[in-house]
Amino acid sequence: MIEQWGSGIQRMMKACEEAGLLQPLFEEIGPHIRVTFFKKPIKKPEITALEEKLIHYLKEKGASSTQDITHFLGLSRRTVINRLSQLVNKGIVVEISTSPTDPRKQYILRD
Repeated sequence: MIEQWGSGIQRMMKACEEAGLLQPLFEEIGPHIRVTFFKKPIKKPEITALEEKLIHYLKEKGASSTQDITHFLGLSRRTVINRLSQLVNKGIVVEISTSPTDPRKQYILRD
């Protein structure tokens, strides 16, 4: 059944590559598989032009809401949320919130 879904391992490997991390280590141990993820970056994560604009905005303004960033960039809310999520996954931006659905969620650059 898992093979029918089929893209999980490729997505994990791509996410590690985009975040500038070593590829995960897959080990077969008897009937089990162990996957090891490495936290130490091997290179800087790849940054798109839009992500660069977001980073520049956060450097200038500090902690900002999705609404503030959307207004500044003139893009859809969904696009901004997706890009911010990618920057969070790359370890460049941090979410400040009390819950995943916090309407006052803010984003700030990681030190």
